[in-house]
Amino acid sequence: MAPNRRNDSTRRSQLQTPRQSFTQTLTVDRQSAARATLLRDPGAFVAVVRGTPRAAVFRCPCGCGDTLVANTDPKTGPAWRLRLDADGATLMPSVWRTTGCGSHFIVWRSRIWWCRSLDRSQPAQAEDVDESEWPTEMDSELLEEWRRIPRRVGKLEDC
Repeated sequence: MAPNRRNDSTRRSQLQTPRQSFTQTLTVDRQSAARATLLRDPGAFVAVVRGTPRAAVFRCPCGCGDTLVANTDPKTGPAWRLRLDADGATLMPSVWRTTGCGSHFIVWRSRIWWCRSLDRSQPAQAEDVDESEWPTEMDSELLEEWRRIPRRVGKLEDC
C-alpha cells in the first residue's frame, strides 16, 4: 500500500480525529477519478472497477492524511479481497501500515474496526477497540480469509 508522501510538518498539521466509518462508498473506473473524489470528500471509500475490482482508494482513517491504494486485482500480484454490497465496502484481510502512521484496521461494511496492537508506539486508536461491539460474523469472515492466505502463497511460490 503506497501512501501519498507529505513532509512531517504538513502531516502533523492535518491530523484529525480517527474515523470510525467512511462517509460514502463510490465506484469509479480510473484511479485518477478516485483521487479526485477524495479531494471533494476525504472520508469516502472509492473502488476502482473496470469489469472487476482493481483497487480500493481511501484516506488513512487515522487522520494522518495519507491516501492509501490497496490492490484488489489478484491477476497483478498479492491482493486484498474487496466486496461491495448494500452494506458497504469490505476489504480483507486487515490493513496494517508498516510505514507512516503504523495504523492497523479492518474495513468491514464501510466501518473501520481498529485492531489492538501489542506495540505501545502504535496510534492510540488501536487501543480503543470495544470487543463487545466486534461483530461475530466478521470473525468468521476473517478466519476464512486467513485460511485462504497459505493457499495463495503456495500458488505464488509455484509460479
